[in-house]
Amino acid sequence: MNDWLDFFCLSIGSAMLTLTATGLVVASVMPGTERWSRRFFISFFATVLLFTATELIDLLVWKNPAMATAERIAAFFEYLLLSMLVPMFTVYLLRTCGEDWLRSRLFRAVVVFWGMFLILLAVAQCTTFLYYVTPDNHFFRGEWHPLLMAPMVLTLFLNLTGVIRRRGRLPKKYYVAFMIHVIPLTATFLAHTFFFVPVATFMGVVFFNAVDVRNYSVRPD
Repeated sequence: MNDWLDFFCLSIGSAMLTLTATGLVVASVMPGTERWSRRFFISFFATVLLFTATELIDLLVWKNPAMATAERIAAFFEYLLLSMLVPMFTVYLLRTCGEDWLRSRLFRAVVVFWGMFLILLAVAQCTTFLYYVTPDNHFFRGEWHPLLMAPMVLTLFLNLTGVIRRRGRLPKKYYVAFMIHVIPLTATFLAHTFFFVPVATFMGVVFFNAVDVRNYSVRPD
């Protein structure tokens, strides 16, 4: 990675830490917010905060040949924490539409595919066909890396379809915000299924998503 790209990633990461920390504080103390919504946004911003911290750790260790173990741990948590945003979004979408998310077929389908992803992610920790980190700290996508990404891409398409099908029940502000949230994330995951997507891209997309979520979380209808 070039020095300018390192600087860009660190700058994005610092901005994300500031934004998500602010969102976490605002969600915790904002008056007039129902208890469920407050808990949701605290969980969301905490997840993004942990993801950002993991990405920054990855940037600091990936060039050091002696830090292969740290790179493997960072890669695992990057996949895990980013994936957690998908079912969280599903729950918020369903609740915004006034649906019982625990009984929703959309939520159950998303949970099934997310569970498949978690199983594959666990398998990846002891195999090399999905992804692996070499002893001298080089990250490689395995031959079957698309298999790891497939469940997450499917959950994102389910969420995208879910938003479109519920557009008549969503306030315009929320419909636009949800589409802004899910389309870039879906496109990035789909691209990463077949091609290497730099850390900077994921950080930029998550930063954009965090800005979008903060906008409709701190100014509820």
